[in-house]
Amino acid sequence: MKYLPVHCFPGAAWLSAAMENDVVLDAHEYYEKQTPRNRFIILGVNGPQILTVPVEGQKGRKVMTCDIRIAHHDWRKMHLTSIRSAYGRAAYFEYYFDELSAIFLNRQTFLLDFNQEVLEWLRSKKLPITTAITSAHIPYTQKEFATLPQPAQPPSYLQVFSDRYPFVSGLSAIDLIMNLGPRVADHVLLWKNGK
Repeated sequence: MKYLPVHCFPGAAWLSAAMENDVVLDAHEYYEKQTPRNRFIILGVNGPQILTVPVEGQKGRKVMTCDIRIAHHDWRKMHLTSIRSAYGRAAYFEYYFDELSAIFLNRQTFLLDFNQEVLEWLRSKKLPITTAITSAHIPYTQKEFATLPQPAQPPSYLQVFSDRYPFVSGLSAIDLIMNLGPRVADHVLLWKNGK
């Protein structure tokens, strides 16, 4: 069994690793700040933009990812405004923005629940990603971590601001979905196979 950390709107590398049958999402690892567990990257008019789901402070304690609570800031509408600004002209924006808005406005208490809702949404887009999550803490030394494929030449696709920027890889699933729509699974398989 191999382990992957839970991510918020993961990119193609994480999605391709999560397609393996022996991969489990590690919900009982100790939470690490400033990681993709609560961050994701979109491509805005000024280039790559990091959006963060704010979480409550741990006050110096080690807390498992499954116990991390989302902060009660008014961040949801700001994130949706950023996504609308970045992808309003994307090929599939009109098809998916309402679904995406529903995820943000659902007001989950725990980060894990938010991330699981994101994964369910991605699965509904025909991405065959793992559903298994850990049920207990497993020491770091006893884990084998899944490898995130990094093709020498990441497969590209047309992005919203391709007239301003060369192709930007490593962006979140939001970029993939808004630009590729129903072809997103094909792109992730290309990434997985290193083509």
